[in-house]
Amino acid sequence: MLYVDIPTLPEFRALATTRADACISLYLPTTVRTQDTPATRTRLKVLGKAALDQLADSGFDKRRQAIIEDHLAELAEDAEFWRFQAHSLAVLVTPETIRTFRLPNRLTAMAEVSDRSQAAPAGHHLPPRGVRAGIVGKCGAARRGVRRPAGATDQHP
Repeated sequence: MLYVDIPTLPEFRALATTRADACISLYLPTTVRTQDTPATRTRLKVLGKAALDQLADSGFDKRRQAIIEDHLAELAEDAEFWRFQAHSLAVLVTPETIRTFRLPNRLTAMAEVSDRSQAAPAGHHLPPRGVRAGIVGKCGAARRGVRRPAGATDQHP
């Protein structure tokens, strides 16, 4: 079974406007086969280390970097989290927060360090802007956070 938690439109907007002294955005391919997740966890650790090295090289505050490192270590060791995966994982970390999204598409591995989250790959499954406005405007359930299946329309057969 494919376990996904795609960001909703409000979540995506919040991610896209997140600013901090350090935002680490990690994207990596994962597997739905639980027995194969140790390799994915290792990939997360490698990507996380690369991002943390970038922070260290830039002279980032060591105490705040340690907080980010703790966020990533806790995620890597969370056995329950790793039991249920999709095809890709987005990990967006600041010293204050960590957000994860299990995504149905296959993304290539990347680590990005910036003053903002690189949310675009996680928003791939949001409908186009005009469609989004129509769905939110017409569907009260969408305003309450209920997600519509991909390809759903308001037209009846």
